[in-house]
Amino acid sequence: MLNLALTLILLFYNLKLSPVPEDKSKSGISFTKNSSDIQLDTTQLDTQKVRLYLNQIAKRPNESSQQKEINIIYNYSKKINYKKGIALSYFTMGELAIQKRNFTEAIKYFRKSGMLFSNIRDTLFIAKSSLNMADIYESLQKPDSAIKYYNKSLLLFENLKDLDKQSLIYTNLGIVCDYIGDYSNAMRNYVKSFEIDKSLKNTDSYGVHLNNIGQVFTSLKLNKKAIDYLTQSVKASGLINDTLTMCYAYVGLNNAHLNAGNIKAAEDFINKAIDLQSKLKEKDYFLLSLSYTDLGRVFISKNQFLLAEKNLKTAFEIGKKYDHLYCKLYALGYTAQLHNQLNEFSKAESTSKLALSLLSDVKLTPVRITILNQLKETYARQQLFDKAYQIQEEIHDLNRLNTYEIHVKNISELSANLDLSQEKRINDLRVSKQREELMVRIEKQKIIIFFTILVLACLGVLAINSIKNHNNQKQINNALMLKNKEIEANRKEIDKQSRDLVQLNEYKDVIFTIISHDLRKPLGHLSSILELLENHIIDEQDLKTVIPHISKNVKNTSQILDSLLVWAKSQLKGFNLKFKQVNLFEFVNNRIETLVPFAKEKNINIYNTIDPSVNFYTDALLVTIIIRNLVLNSIKYSNDSQNIYIGAEIIDNYVFIQVKDEGIGMDQEQLNSLFGPQTKTTLGTKKEQGTGLGLFFCRDLVKKSGGKLSVKSKLNQGTTVTFSVPYYLEMPLAEEKDKDSSYIVS
Repeated sequence: MLNLALTLILLFYNLKLSPVPEDKSKSGISFTKNSSDIQLDTTQLDTQKVRLYLNQIAKRPNESSQQKEINIIYNYSKKINYKKGIALSYFTMGELAIQKRNFTEAIKYFRKSGMLFSNIRDTLFIAKSSLNMADIYESLQKPDSAIKYYNKSLLLFENLKDLDKQSLIYTNLGIVCDYIGDYSNAMRNYVKSFEIDKSLKNTDSYGVHLNNIGQVFTSLKLNKKAIDYLTQSVKASGLINDTLTMCYAYVGLNNAHLNAGNIKAAEDFINKAIDLQSKLKEKDYFLLSLSYTDLGRVFISKNQFLLAEKNLKTAFEIGKKYDHLYCKLYALGYTAQLHNQLNEFSKAESTSKLALSLLSDVKLTPVRITILNQLKETYARQQLFDKAYQIQEEIHDLNRLNTYEIHVKNISELSANLDLSQEKRINDLRVSKQREELMVRIEKQKIIIFFTILVLACLGVLAINSIKNHNNQKQINNALMLKNKEIEANRKEIDKQSRDLVQLNEYKDVIFTIISHDLRKPLGHLSSILELLENHIIDEQDLKTVIPHISKNVKNTSQILDSLLVWAKSQLKGFNLKFKQVNLFEFVNNRIETLVPFAKEKNINIYNTIDPSVNFYTDALLVTIIIRNLVLNSIKYSNDSQNIYIGAEIIDNYVFIQVKDEGIGMDQEQLNSLFGPQTKTTLGTKKEQGTGLGLFFCRDLVKKSGGKLSVKSKLNQGTTVTFSVPYYLEMPLAEEKDKDSSYIVS
């Protein structure tokens, strides 16, 4: 029953003619300033201008002005015997009467216009007049007359091949049949309407069609089918934001679940419907009234009678205010049920009789049966069985004319033959909408591309001028760039010279430090001893005692000079490594022998753990200086009776030589400042002194030989120094000798 409103919403729009743009300069129509009235110059009117003007009148806001203007056109058309102008005047008068809900006047005008259009054989307006008549009779709850005129207009629109109008008429016929309980024909008409829209690919109507079919299943209490179709209607309507159809579907779902006894689901759906309607700018009061009645039904089922009464009263008042007969009857029928459940039989009887009096001879069979059932219930519960039996006989007669089983059979056949895969239709709708959105995006992209090309063209013109200016500027810039490059090259050279000067100054300070401290002191000792010998202050026995000390100082000084000389040579351009083959084990043993006297002073053991089979080419002098400095450092910072280990391993074409001690070690701060010519020396475990430059020299020499040096140390846990040199099994080529690597401290 609910699907009537879907068509009523469109009813008045369909009754109006589409506006045609007017040529104000030639129509004989002029507008007065600050007024909606139109001044007519009938001396300039002709038949074409009459048609154009009448098409606009129905849109005028001033009713008295509208009627006055139509009368002018009517009289003028009659004067010149323009029959179509007379017919159009009646037709427009009928439209205005519908707007004022003066249906009796509207019927009179449409009958006159229909007769005149028949005389001049204007099929289109005969069809429109018949369609308007059908819509009026539907609003007046006169289904027989409505069906008659719908069928007449349908034949005419079929001749005109207007499929859109045919679809609309089939839907309206379905609604009328639904109201009178002719569910078979209702379904048949809904299916025809759906098939037409499907052929037109009018996907926007899917939600409406699914709702209408679902409502028929609801009326027949085929609840599973109803829920299926109405759920699909919600989905389809949601895809196109058709909120009103969604509301109708929610109301239908409420009824289907209520019929099935699912009170909670029914309540959820009816609340959704009311909530959505509250957000609509233009209210559908027909649907709103039905929604409040259905909410009242839910509360009756939950025995919440006060809430039920409140909502049923609201529904009736809306129907009364907007003169919707069906809404009033629907609310009264369930109000009678409420009174019966409350044992208020007097109120139930008066309510049912009021509904029947409003119904009168209107052919709304399902509503009449609902009301009669409540009246029968009222009498039966008062044990007025004679009256109850009379009502039952009346209900039986109505049902005999409207057999439920026949409708179910017919509708089952229709739904079985209906080429409708619900999910497929929804998917088609989704694809259609996506296609539409894609087309919109494509159009936007076309506009963007057009303006992009336009902008690029403008930019192209600017670019040509810019290129000309650029070429002139480029010549100037090239000259400036050459000068800038020259200046930059000079600046870099000056910076390099400045850095070299700073580095040379640091090296100078290093050399002077070594000469002034480590060389001067042992030479001073030697000079003093020689002076004592010269003056015969010490005898031969004392001389034998100091000779080992003198020898040690001389060797130490000589080795310092060797290291200094080799390092100084390495700083010069053109420094070359001198490779020779060595057996690393024997080579290290020979170097250790020269250091044994220093180790014995602290009773320190030096262990050579190198594999005796390791043979390779290297610069023996550089490796000698590096090993000597590292071992001396280990002796210096080791305590008595500790050990020093020298090992080696070959990894990725490099020989990694490791000197590990068990001495006092270093903290992180000392490790971070370990390298550099500014490094300050620290005393050994027995106050031994040194230059503090041993690791600085070693790092630099390792780098020159193409290797890396790393230091690992922990305070009071000893130090491990590892350096690498290339592992050459044959005499290396010239380019391999020039390798240079950085150092690592960890």
